[in-house]
Formats: sequence, C-alpha cells, structure tokens
Amino acid sequence: MKSFTISILEVYFSLTAQLQVLTAI
Repeated sequence: MKSFTISILEVYFSLTAQLQVLTAI
C-alpha cells in the first residue's frame, strides 16, 4: 500500500513539475 501511494505521489509531482515548466516558458 505504501509503495502504491508513493508511486502516485511521484506521478503527481512529476506532472506538477511539467506544468510549472510549461507555465514558466
């Protein structure tokens, strides 16, 4: 269960990072 939650957090942070890069341009 913990690994599943961690994977979701990793995907969430990766998506938010991509959005920040797109908005920064």
